[in-house]
Amino acid sequence: MIHPQAINPHTDIAPTGKFEVMIRPVLRHCIAEQGASHISENKACLYQPDGHCTHMLPVDTAAQLYQRFSYMQRTQPHIMAKLSAGTFEEEISKLMHRYADGTVCSGKGANAYKVESKHQRAMPPALHTMLHSILGSTKERFASPLNVAPCTADYWSAHRQDQVFGAHWDAYKTQWTGVSTACPDFTQQEAEKAVIWAINSAMQAPTPTLTVLLLPTYSRDSQLSNYMRWVRDNPQYCRQLAILPSGMVQLEASPVAQTPETKRLKWNTNIIAIGNKQGYEQHLPYWKRSANGCWRERFTSALAAALTPKAPAESCDRNIHLYDEDNARWHTAPGEQKAGSGVTGGPACNRFAAKATSRFKKKTLDTHREQRSLGLVSLMGQTTAVAGALARALRAARRELQAQHQPLPPLRHDWRDFIYTDGSVLAEEACVFPGIGAAVHIPAHPDRQEDKRTVAIDCRYESEPGRPACVNTINRAELAAIQVAVELGLQMCDNTDATEVHIATDSLASIYQVRRATTRPQDMREHRHLNIINNIVHTITSSIYTVHLWKVKSHIGVVGNEMADTTAVAVAKGHELDEDIEQASMAGPSNNRGDMYWLYTAEELQPTGDDAAIGMAGETANHAPKVCLALLPEPNLKEALKSRLHKHC
Repeated sequence: MIHPQAINPHTDIAPTGKFEVMIRPVLRHCIAEQGASHISENKACLYQPDGHCTHMLPVDTAAQLYQRFSYMQRTQPHIMAKLSAGTFEEEISKLMHRYADGTVCSGKGANAYKVESKHQRAMPPALHTMLHSILGSTKERFASPLNVAPCTADYWSAHRQDQVFGAHWDAYKTQWTGVSTACPDFTQQEAEKAVIWAINSAMQAPTPTLTVLLLPTYSRDSQLSNYMRWVRDNPQYCRQLAILPSGMVQLEASPVAQTPETKRLKWNTNIIAIGNKQGYEQHLPYWKRSANGCWRERFTSALAAALTPKAPAESCDRNIHLYDEDNARWHTAPGEQKAGSGVTGGPACNRFAAKATSRFKKKTLDTHREQRSLGLVSLMGQTTAVAGALARALRAARRELQAQHQPLPPLRHDWRDFIYTDGSVLAEEACVFPGIGAAVHIPAHPDRQEDKRTVAIDCRYESEPGRPACVNTINRAELAAIQVAVELGLQMCDNTDATEVHIATDSLASIYQVRRATTRPQDMREHRHLNIINNIVHTITSSIYTVHLWKVKSHIGVVGNEMADTTAVAVAKGHELDEDIEQASMAGPSNNRGDMYWLYTAEELQPTGDDAAIGMAGETANHAPKVCLALLPEPNLKEALKSRLHKHC
């Protein structure tokens, strides 16, 4: 039986008929310095009505979303009605799909926005906490409900429906006021657009305004980025606070990503401050000294404490330093001039000096919008005047969310009932022998008194010299693993009272190929790996037991799949395997094309060794040198025939 819908045996439950959010312990595979291990940690699992778990969130993130959603329901019912908001479970499921890679957000024309996972990375939490404590920032631009900091009072996102979680829609709908942080998408266009908007807001704001932006550079020289020309040419509003080495900034991945891990940028990162004179005086007095010392020194120390270097010392510069600290502008307030310096904070006379357009001036101030998070902490019965109120409010939201599903429903599958398979093929440029490998992992099952087994499979096919087989592909590796898994599963059924074999693979293509060969064999008369597919089908159909092929997602922490993947990669790289790992081989051909007439391309090879010597000798004797031909079969017969027909027509 074929089950093409991806499952997660660690989280899936029986159908409930509605969307659910449950906090439950989830087993996952973890690789540490001490070796691979299995750990269990609490996750907020998001379920579809059919019981399938589509996403997992950190518990604190789910609690924060629940807290903000509950606040909007109680204090902003008119907004919730206007957005046709559903239940919390329904809205959080829609939220995860909105921020999936490739989704296009609401907007017309130039305002349309395509979500890309590589840009959905947030400011490091430690850096955001530091800016909040040093500057007193309360607003966050270009955030999302999934990555907004808990201490942020108001934030702006790209999707209209995010308002159900307390967001404001579109940071470019209003003029920016107050002190805020911004981390736009890491493209040059978005970075430059954010800088221009911040400058225009500082020019027009009647109240203290300061925006601190975290912007990456796009070359080895930090000054060559497009947005830097606006920073240089508007010194009365802009300051480049610091340059952060690439090894010190670890961007947080979105929880929607399949592999939510931090990522280090290739180049350095700039911290840019843009504001008016009142904003600098109130929140960023970099030119002043006090009893506590110079503001710049405290700022640099706080940065160093918040950002711990992640890269080795020899790979990057570890020192955080203020940009051009000795320049006179660092010792004067915006708009002032230091005596004898010749440097002023006045406006620059060039084409990149900002000038607010009439359209921008018509934008309302963001202070005219109703605050979406006012009294958010008190929602959970906490007093804001007491220290630690925010943390206690989040814990209260987590307890309330967790209490909705007690006791937890049982899992639909036992992950130990599956036989896990995986294959691996290295890139050609890796030049590592054998370059292809597969593996099967059978978990230990104490109820059936079965020990853990891992089988490494050498599935490389040695082709004839000058006639490459073109079959050492990832599809061959995945099919080879399935074939060995079917044979092992049937052997286990013979030795036990089991009547079914459950095989879990992350190759959906292999599952469909087996199904097609089983249900429509007339359509599978030709395939690059026809022999392996037919062997799998013959083994399944000739058995008295039922074989199930299940699809699991790769690299999401499924323990059996990760174990098989680790072994398959080790086989492909030619690494020495552990003693407890069994070894198998499948060196047979993938197809019977060796007995068929097939289109090929003949290419001349340069003679080497003895052939080269014979060729030179024949040439001196006025004979034609020996020519070596390599017969390269066309991998796609249909396209090869079409190209030849067009060539001769």
